[in-house]
Amino acid sequence: MKNVVFLMSLMYCSLANASCEIEQYKKYLNSQSVSMLEATKTIFEEDKVAFKIIKPFVKFQVRYNKLDIYVAEKLNIIDPSLLNTGSTISKLVPRFSLKVTSSGSLENRVDLAMANDSFYTSEKAAMSADEDYYLFLKGMSSEEKKQFFAAREVLNSFVSKSSYFPNVQSAFSKQFSEVCNP
Repeated sequence: MKNVVFLMSLMYCSLANASCEIEQYKKYLNSQSVSMLEATKTIFEEDKVAFKIIKPFVKFQVRYNKLDIYVAEKLNIIDPSLLNTGSTISKLVPRFSLKVTSSGSLENRVDLAMANDSFYTSEKAAMSADEDYYLFLKGMSSEEKKQFFAAREVLNSFVSKSSYFPNVQSAFSKQFSEVCNP
């Protein structure tokens, strides 16, 4: 009986830590989203050309952040070992966690863990073209890349002035161990 109580207390502590980590991750991504939205509002008022270029990217990034929060919460339930709890707050959900199959091909562990989640699979499919375009620059001409990078510079300059930016900047390099007691 003592072993059962001990194991249950360990599980509770593990869940409590994961909850802290999930909350810190949500705070980070929500702060990032709000700072980008605030910056976009200012860009709209000051630079219509940059606004036209950057608005779809910001919409994509905010949607991506919401999906990342969803994934963190789900992975915490179905396979917490995939979460980078020993890392910085900004890296809780791994971008690329690859597994080599017996046939030698590569599979993304997060995609595998989330494969039966219809919301995840539909969101990933819906965002695939934007992900390729904005994150990997696929389909952008050299002129579009120049314009996009210029608009990103404008966005970055306004994001850095946001009241939420210090939270974003801090979480980017802060370890979970600094804020979540083991």
